Amino acid sequence: MTLNELQYKVMLSRNDDQINNSLEERAMFLSTEIGELIKELLKYLGMYGTIGRNGSVQRTGQEISDVIWNLCDIANRLGLDLNVEMENMIKRHSERKWNKVERHS
Repeated sequence: MTLNELQYKVMLSRNDDQINNSLEERAMFLSTEIGELIKELLKYLGMYGTIGRNGSVQRTGQEISDVIWNLCDIANRLGLDLNVEMENMIKRHSERKWNKVERHS
């Protein structure tokens, strides 16, 4: 599935409550989903709660999907084509000079 197809499916799947949400509300929903994603990643790393890696991986996938859904909805509301935006980002990153960061133990 392309990003455009995903954006279209998100647009079709919105219910009446979601259609009436403001862009600000959608941004708040996105931040909530990002928090839930971080929580699942911390569980996976053994830094939060007692759920094992397998359960956490499945829930992490669900939270990633929630984040992507919200991002697609925001992009749709702003008239952004995520295929174009991602191609531009990949080009910017390929041209960027990255400095290695040393990690101290």
